[in-house]
Amino acid sequence: PISARISTVMELGNRQHVPSLFVQDDWKVNQHLTLNLGVRYDYFSPIVEAHDRQSNFNYATGTLDVAGQNGASRSLVTGDKANFSPRLGFAWTPSSSGNTVFRGAYGVFYSGQEIRTAAPLQLAYNLPFFYEPSFISDGVTPVITVSGGFPTLDPSQAINPGVTSVDRRLHTPYYQSWNLAIQRLLPGAITAEVAYAGSKGTHLQVVTDQNQVVTPGPGDVQSRRPYPQYGGFTSIQNRGNSDYHSLQLK
Repeated sequence: PISARISTVMELGNRQHVPSLFVQDDWKVNQHLTLNLGVRYDYFSPIVEAHDRQSNFNYATGTLDVAGQNGASRSLVTGDKANFSPRLGFAWTPSSSGNTVFRGAYGVFYSGQEIRTAAPLQLAYNLPFFYEPSFISDGVTPVITVSGGFPTLDPSQAINPGVTSVDRRLHTPYYQSWNLAIQRLLPGAITAEVAYAGSKGTHLQVVTDQNQVVTPGPGDVQSRRPYPQYGGFTSIQNRGNSDYHSLQLK
């Protein structure tokens, strides 16, 4: 073979706790106005592996911190705890006939760090637990033969290994959602409704490469990476945002 590649086998026991508390009540203020009032609390504990088989990249030192070693926590990240989400809504009819109704609502919805199964979107896919040595010949002299097979796996064989990292200060992603609608009863038992609905996402998880080549040029790219001893990064960050606005007719 001109080239061959082998990787370690991953067996993971990811753990996470997600306690929640929710309280809501509907308050009929009078015959024209009803309020929906509530609050929810969610805590998404950072993910730990049952045997601490994960590591996270430390951008301050340029090295990988292993879970539970040298003062590092088991989760390797710090999560948010103040995840309170209000829920507010109302229905108001200005007249006794009830032919016209105004409705509106606002709420916050949290979603924490996800336990993913796909590689490499979790911290187990780092040295010293995961590595993928490649063996490439010069086209004349083989470095791997079918009869000889692969050598014993050794982390030192991983040249320019890839890295998966997660923001060490892990903000909880959340959405704010709101809507306002006007409903009108028309002749012929027909109801018409026009509504505006919108939402905004904050701290959404995105994937970037924080070890990209910063200076274009010919030749080997490794020397031009911010961390030349590593290859490309899968950097999971809470820097995404979204906006949604809509007009809805019914």
